[in-house]
Amino acid sequence: MIKLDYSLTSPEERNELVKKILEENPDPGTKYLEILADYLVFCMEKKERRENKVLTENHMVTVNKREMSFEGIVSQLENGEDGIYNFITEDKHVIFQPKPKITQKDLDEIPLLRQLRSAITVWEQRLRQVEGKDAFTIKRALIEMRKDQYLIKSAYRKPLGNALLVRSEHYIALDDTTSSFDDDGHPIP
Repeated sequence: MIKLDYSLTSPEERNELVKKILEENPDPGTKYLEILADYLVFCMEKKERRENKVLTENHMVTVNKREMSFEGIVSQLENGEDGIYNFITEDKHVIFQPKPKITQKDLDEIPLLRQLRSAITVWEQRLRQVEGKDAFTIKRALIEMRKDQYLIKSAYRKPLGNALLVRSEHYIALDDTTSSFDDDGHPIP
């Protein structure tokens, strides 16, 4: 069986290798196909990835969680403005979830976050010195560490979210003189 060669740096060379692997094994499992896709995608330069609009799983999570302008959402839907109303009624929380940010105050007050940030910097410097399989492994680890920093922040500071407002079906007039409150503070008509 042909093994992946992480010393190949151009997408064309890697593509040829993947074609040979698929010719040898025409029915690979889904996990192996994912590994092959990562092998091809991560060798591309960031600029080239943006030009080709390669949407990785991590990028799609980010895109789906961020708020977006009305025009931005409408431009991505097939039905245009009509599709936005269908989208809003199905999942309202996607549109209103704010983008989490890590501030200097967070870094000053959360020691674990500060420690993780320094580890990220060390591995980013190490990434510039390595190639091949080591670079691929470090890139994956950096992605996970960057995700972890938001988890650490949310563990220390709960993110603000939208509260669902629920209306009671029963109207209670509290301005009435016959209403009073029990020991727990609940109204008694």
